[in-house]
Amino acid sequence: MEFIHLDNFIVPSTMPVGYFLLVLIYVLKKNVDRWFKINWKKRKGELYLVAWWLAMLMMYVVEFATHGQYRVPQKMIETCILILLPFGSNAISKIMHKRYTSVHHNKKIANVRRLERLQARS
Repeated sequence: MEFIHLDNFIVPSTMPVGYFLLVLIYVLKKNVDRWFKINWKKRKGELYLVAWWLAMLMMYVVEFATHGQYRVPQKMIETCILILLPFGSNAISKIMHKRYTSVHHNKKIANVRRLERLQARS
């Protein structure tokens, strides 16, 4: 296996960028669906992020348990941090979308009420 050798863990050099692009595509698709209301469903992509961080945590546990015989590779740390970036931007986008839709929803309600008052006067 390329990940585990007798004396350490090895992460392929292209893994951080590869997984970053994979997650970025997922997050972009999710955001486009949210903002344009295209077949929008809630997805559990955060579980993917949690799985990566748990994998890294397990590597640290193994490193600690073997007194440093196995080491967490630097590329694994890079991968986890790079995967965090798209999910962070997704969280910001989610907050912005919620504020945007609530503001527009409130404006629509105000317009409907204004129209009702005008009709009531007539």
